[in-house]
Amino acid sequence: MAPVASASIGQVHRATLHNGVRVAVKVRRPGVRTDIDDDFWLLNKFARIVARLSSRVRAYDPVAILNEFAVLLCAETNFTTEAHNLGAVRGTFATSDAVTIPQVMTDMSGDSLLVMDWIEGIPLSDWERLEAVGADRAGLARAILQAYAVMIFQSDLFHADPHPGNIIALKGGRLGLIDFGEVGSVTPAERSALLRMVSAVLGRDGDALAEAVLSVSRTTRAVDRADFGAHLTALLHPLTEASLKDVRLGEVLGRLLHLLRSSGIVLPSDLAILIKTMIECEATTDELDPTLSMLNPRGGACILRTHSGADGT
Repeated sequence: MAPVASASIGQVHRATLHNGVRVAVKVRRPGVRTDIDDDFWLLNKFARIVARLSSRVRAYDPVAILNEFAVLLCAETNFTTEAHNLGAVRGTFATSDAVTIPQVMTDMSGDSLLVMDWIEGIPLSDWERLEAVGADRAGLARAILQAYAVMIFQSDLFHADPHPGNIIALKGGRLGLIDFGEVGSVTPAERSALLRMVSAVLGRDGDALAEAVLSVSRTTRAVDRADFGAHLTALLHPLTEASLKDVRLGEVLGRLLHLLRSSGIVLPSDLAILIKTMIECEATTDELDPTLSMLNPRGGACILRTHSGADGT
């Protein structure tokens, strides 16, 4: 049977149970865990050798970075973990009519097999079908931002892979979220740090942004606080004359991450995943409605306005 979706870790098949219920069956590819373990063993050896030979590389602590990535990838290949994540995020939207999360058949699932509800709809990656049914793209974009606002600010977990293939357009303008192999967690401290960063962006305040970033980050080399603040002020300068609706938060955060890497500043991994998710979320909603942004209160879709204290100017 040909899979309906296929990736390096597994395949998804469509099936029907004996009771007539249609399900999605996700199967892990044989040997994937062994291949990953072997690859990480070699990468770990290489990282240790390079770190010994170069003080500049050693300052980035490549072994620690590699280990963080290994933990994330191993979790993505463990379908028991994915089933738990599905259940947790499904609970967040238990009373919502706007978002549908698949229910896992736990008695049929395990470490290498995941059986869950089949969500009937149109993936946002299928533009031709969306056009054919006259989908409300602007409404879908607003619904995505609202869903992510709920996950980021009202839950401990959020779907961390919001590319168009993982978001399903359902009847009535509802959304379906699938593929919970990549999930991020957020703590109150990380929310606070994120909001302080966004508030600094809104205020075009490079010094405040520097303070917010450095308060939660570690550095791999000496950082000149004044020089770093000046670089952030320059990064925010193009926004000086921009109205709130024209500020693309994802683009700003993307440039911020680039500057942090070049400055030897490392964000906590959970916060980095959160920011990466917001960047991807904006990229997806831009394809649906480029006039909408995370900071644009039009239609009540702003992902951060009610939490960041933005005044809408």
